[in-house]
Amino acid sequence: MPIIGILKIVHIISAGLWLSLLVYGIVSRGRIAAAKGTNSEKSLILNWISSLNLIGIIGSLGVLLTGLYLTIVMDYGFFKFASGGNHWLYTKQFMMVIILILVGAVMIPTAKKIKSELIPGLKSDQPLTEEAYKLLGKLKTVDLSINVLIILNTLMAFSRYFTK
Repeated sequence: MPIIGILKIVHIISAGLWLSLLVYGIVSRGRIAAAKGTNSEKSLILNWISSLNLIGIIGSLGVLLTGLYLTIVMDYGFFKFASGGNHWLYTKQFMMVIILILVGAVMIPTAKKIKSELIPGLKSDQPLTEEAYKLLGKLKTVDLSINVLIILNTLMAFSRYFTK
């Protein structure tokens, strides 16, 4: 199988992995809400944040690196909105930039703050602080926003088969 085919498969698998965070997030947030105020709440939050981090890195880097390589090798170009061709791809590229900004500027710093609040709290029987809950709410909102953008990106990838 040529390298392009392999990279397309890796790209699709990476996108699926990244998209799986939506389902995992819904389940995890439900379990966290059900465990609010209990001892298991803190470990559920840490597991959710760790999974977001690991799966998000693998999926997003897989999509980003294979997407960049395929765009260069197949000579599609970047952000050529006025070209009239491959508008779906240029919109996807723009949305990927937004996702990367959200992850780098909001999600990662918020997750670090939550972890710094939770780790000392894990060693004590004290409940989470109000600040930790505010940060957790912010993280949930950003996670949901990123998942919506990932779904839109996936739908745009499929839309290219229905145009022309």
